[in-house]
Amino acid sequence: MGFPKMAKLKQGETVVVAFVVYKSRAHRDRVNAKVMKEFAEADVPMEMPPGFTLGHEFVGEIVETGRDVRRFRSGDRVIVSGVIGCGECGACAGGHPIRCERRETRVFGNSRELPGGQAEAAAVPGADAALLRVPDAVSVQQAVLLTDILPTGYYGARNAEIRPGQIVALIGLGPVGLC
Repeated sequence: MGFPKMAKLKQGETVVVAFVVYKSRAHRDRVNAKVMKEFAEADVPMEMPPGFTLGHEFVGEIVETGRDVRRFRSGDRVIVSGVIGCGECGACAGGHPIRCERRETRVFGNSRELPGGQAEAAAVPGADAALLRVPDAVSVQQAVLLTDILPTGYYGARNAEIRPGQIVALIGLGPVGLC
């Protein structure tokens, strides 16, 4: 597809480049965009460079893989985890990047080092731990819910030890509480 070799510039050989096929716009993306606009209108210098890319909720199709990627190939449709870690420690390998033992937890679209998915393509470091293959029977519209929205609601409910039949109060807005 002619994408630049962006993955190999900084990230090493555990990276895939994914063509972004579907994305969601999270509340955090709206807040970041609003803050950037307000800073620009106030003529306040910002550290974020032009072209800063938001977005941590996206589904992609792999177009390039690093030499050390073992679980994925070009053409695979994948859910990109909104939160990633080093991809190598026990916590990351076990699917818990928020608990990365190397303290390398990052969120797509919240820094210059990890541009987000509101783009044509994105580099995904630690791909073997950061991606999940999308089954053929699952649409990209369904899959994008698994990037951050549904897991956040589920994780919160699980940690609160909510049991079937219990009455609970949800305080907040958006789809996470509906999950």
